[in-house]
Amino acid sequence: MPLNLMFLRKFSEWDTKYLINNLSEDYNLIIPEDYSNDNLVRLATQADVFLGNTIFKEVIDAAVNLKVIQSQGTGVENLDLELLQNTRIKVCNSHVNSWYVAEFAVGLLFSLLKKIHIHDRFVREGKWFRLKNDESDHFYLSDSIRKRMIGFIGFGNIAQHITRFLSGFGVDFIAYRKRTNIPQEFDFNGLNIDFCDFQSVLSRSDILFITVPLTKLTKNMISVNEFKLMKQTAYLINVARGPIINEKSLYKALDMKKISGAAIDVWYGKEYEKGGKKYPSKEFPFHKLDNILLSPYRAGYIKGSSPHLIGAIENLIHYARTKELKNIVDINDGY
Repeated sequence: MPLNLMFLRKFSEWDTKYLINNLSEDYNLIIPEDYSNDNLVRLATQADVFLGNTIFKEVIDAAVNLKVIQSQGTGVENLDLELLQNTRIKVCNSHVNSWYVAEFAVGLLFSLLKKIHIHDRFVREGKWFRLKNDESDHFYLSDSIRKRMIGFIGFGNIAQHITRFLSGFGVDFIAYRKRTNIPQEFDFNGLNIDFCDFQSVLSRSDILFITVPLTKLTKNMISVNEFKLMKQTAYLINVARGPIINEKSLYKALDMKKISGAAIDVWYGKEYEKGGKKYPSKEFPFHKLDNILLSPYRAGYIKGSSPHLIGAIENLIHYARTKELKNIVDINDGY
């Protein structure tokens, strides 16, 4: 008999159809009309597998047949993993959309360095930048990636793809990785990648990508002291999770020109609404800064596709047919 797969969250209409089309052959799908906690508790008694990234104790207690929780993406920071430490329930995530996130990260990099977003806005406003031959020119001129040190905090799938994409630009790579073992499938192909300590990556990087998972250990791992270690000429790109970088410290570093610029696709909570407009933060007006490129969580989404779901679907189908799982999360480490 097919296993019962229950959705823990409401997906978009497109994603729901995509999930139904791909999973209904191997699972009996339980798709709640009401995602209240009481209703999830009631339905959880039937579930063998959960799909989603948020759980509560009452739901876990009710799910007496539960064997697997499949997160629809890479991050599992919304799952209360402590609830699962003394159970046999496995948690899995997905890495398929890492290619697309890496593409986006590289796009952010070049737009930030070349000031494309700034000059696009200028032209739309009827402005045409011309050199004044003074210090005011510096901020609006293109920078170059050539002969730069590209740094990574975290060296998982996303960072590895970025490294491959940038390998032809005459750059060097430096990375900090908590787990010292490097996946065997990663082909260095002659690339110069220096794995070293956290502080060295911060101080040596000209361009720093944040690609580490959000856990208790990585929350606020970049704050005031870490910005002090970075070069004033450095650029920071975050496509991981917002809270890895302390929000106040990030704003101050940009506002006081402690670093050259940042490109941020991930934020700190619900957006701030004012006058019919939405901004990333109520307390810190990032949208008023010219040295930051703002993006509203777009890295993992592709036109006409759902790459953020492909890995979850593949793992669920594999489990239904073989009872084997891929991408099992370490409950203690949180990734």
